[in-house]
Amino acid sequence: MAIGAALAGVRAMTSTSGPGIALMQEGIGHAGSAEIPLVVVDCQRGGPSTGLPTKPEQSDLNMMAFGGNGDFPRIVLNPGDPGDCFELTVEALNLAERFQCPVYLALDQALSQNLATIAPFDLDAVTVDRGKRLSAEQLASMSEYRRYAFSDDGVSAYSVAGTPGGMSLVTGNERDEFGRVSTSPENRARMVEKRAQKIESARADLPRGRRTGDPGATLGLIGVGSAYGVLLEAMEELEAGGVSTRLLQPRTVFPVLDETLEFITSCERVYVVEHNATGQLAGIIAQGGGDTKRMRKVLRYDGLPLRPGDIAREIIERESL
Repeated sequence: MAIGAALAGVRAMTSTSGPGIALMQEGIGHAGSAEIPLVVVDCQRGGPSTGLPTKPEQSDLNMMAFGGNGDFPRIVLNPGDPGDCFELTVEALNLAERFQCPVYLALDQALSQNLATIAPFDLDAVTVDRGKRLSAEQLASMSEYRRYAFSDDGVSAYSVAGTPGGMSLVTGNERDEFGRVSTSPENRARMVEKRAQKIESARADLPRGRRTGDPGATLGLIGVGSAYGVLLEAMEELEAGGVSTRLLQPRTVFPVLDETLEFITSCERVYVVEHNATGQLAGIIAQGGGDTKRMRKVLRYDGLPLRPGDIAREIIERESL
């Protein structure tokens, strides 16, 4: 339904949790292949399967960053508080339409179902970017319309279904520039590279992280989702215990941005705090070039929320070894 709505020209977003993402992987891959704008919110909770449906976890990150069959572009954004959820939803919708690909918003149960006092949303700051969207007048001035035309940034101009002069085919099969099914090896390679180029073209415009703490501290912290607010309090307890820290909340989890890598290399050690058993965020950062020798994992996966005191005590104990 969301894919159909996007094809009809409206901004489309749907939400679910981990099992829903798992079930809909084929549909998300279809959006990536057919270059259809789509925003998917994943309110992560304990898995696998039904797992802990009412308890928080952050164990779908690998599925969002790498899930699906074949190669297709996707962007994973990670808000840290309710205000950030609003701002990054605006960004996600703009990015989905600009780069015509799936964009995930990675929330977690503790962030999705909570109460908080936040500043009023600045609606005047909201901008809408529909990307390379062609009007009927623009189509009429073109000698031919190629829905999947090759371009330097990997993004093709598009028209809403039903626009005069904008007829094209939409299929899950590989296609040529007109949308016609093609198994040509040359075309296949060019189309895969075209779609991959979108992520490289998007990097400069992806949301940057939020930083706080002592800029001169050699001990760094990284956390996303509900871990962000918990870490802000943990930093106060660490400071009271004589441990100075600085914090980065990467608002773009995938692709991994240079700012995340630079933050890690500027610290002697970085504790990546996350709500899963395998250190998925740390793994994604490492896959993106993060210095694993500087990274340490602080993990929780028992269904209970992350707590500032627990994190502060664990870091102090590990730093004293």
